[in-house]
Amino acid sequence: MNLLLLLLGFISLMLGLHLFSRSSKRGAKAWQRHLILFSALFGLILITGACGSGTNQASKADTATSETTSTSSEEKAKREADEKKELEEKKKEEKLAAEKKAQEEQAKLEAEKKAQEEQARLAAEKKAQEEQARLEAEKKAQEEQAHLEAEQAAQAQAAEQARIAEEARVAAEQAEAQRLAQEQAAAAQAQQAQANEAQVLVTRTGAKYHTHKCGNGTYYPATMSEALARGLTPCEKCY
Repeated sequence: MNLLLLLLGFISLMLGLHLFSRSSKRGAKAWQRHLILFSALFGLILITGACGSGTNQASKADTATSETTSTSSEEKAKREADEKKELEEKKKEEKLAAEKKAQEEQAKLEAEKKAQEEQARLAAEKKAQEEQARLEAEKKAQEEQAHLEAEQAAQAQAAEQARIAEEARVAAEQAEAQRLAQEQAAAAQAQQAQANEAQVLVTRTGAKYHTHKCGNGTYYPATMSEALARGLTPCEKCY
């Protein structure tokens, strides 16, 4: 459309200039000259309009191109911003995931450490209880052994005391028996001595000694010891 207007304007301008040039040479009338000038002016207006329209269209095209370029730049910037934002969000998510994983791993390690410490504590308590039970058992065994030894010692001491007492009793009885025997022997000796010193009656030829005259014969007084020394025996009638 602009090209057609430009072409018509150019033709009108050239035709107007050509006619004006010829009319000047021939001496045309004023109104004819005015018409030719109007035609040339019209062509010039058409050319100017076509150029202006083209310029406007070019300006519009440039503006559209600029706007398109601007829009494209904005879209690109927006896309880059979105990509950057998405990358940052992805990095942030990865960082959060890594932190969460690290926290979970730390929690797991702490839980394992706590479980190990608890297990070690229980093992130590169990060992301490077993050691305490062993010590108590040993102490009880020692006390029982000491009690048994004390009982055995007491029994041995009692037996020894009983033996000593029995020996003392036996010794006392033996001493008492010996004393009695000695006393009896002494008494017997005294009696025997007294008996030996006792007066009996004997004959010169008789074999017996008598307490009184027993039968015929001459009796003489004598001591028992003298009669026994002669080998005389007691008279059955007198004793």
